Amino acid sequence: MTDMRHETSLPKIKIRGLTSYEAAFEDLLTRIPADVRRLRGAGYKVHRPVVFFLSDGQPTDKEAWQQPHGRLTDRARTPTAPDIVACGIGDALASTMVKVATRPEFAFVAKPATDIGQAVAEFFHALTASIVASGHALGSGAPELVVTRPDQFSLAIDEAG
Repeated sequence: MTDMRHETSLPKIKIRGLTSYEAAFEDLLTRIPADVRRLRGAGYKVHRPVVFFLSDGQPTDKEAWQQPHGRLTDRARTPTAPDIVACGIGDALASTMVKVATRPEFAFVAKPATDIGQAVAEFFHALTASIVASGHALGSGAPELVVTRPDQFSLAIDEAG
């Protein structure tokens, strides 16, 4: 959890070889409720959390990720269930990003031949723009998640055919 008002740089990304979606969703199942409790305990009003998911490939844990993902996104089972914006680069398939995202319009894939470094930069630019736009929506009294499509990305649903 990071207070974006005080951040001056983006996190560093490391390539570690495996693409375990299961590990990511298992971590979020404990991390998000704990962060929400901490924020509420500090007196903040908490809206629906948002996860910006970036993958450079298909899950190496095959279908195992779908069970923790299902628990994470089931609002009946997980009151702090987040919205998930999924972006795929490299070998990540559009159909997988559609499954990861909580709504089809929250799933994106980099266009063919897009430079990976440029795609990552565009992802973070879109993340920042989404946070700012969503913050403005909260301030206007009409809270809504505003998702900005990264440049050089297309809607995954259009590619998942």
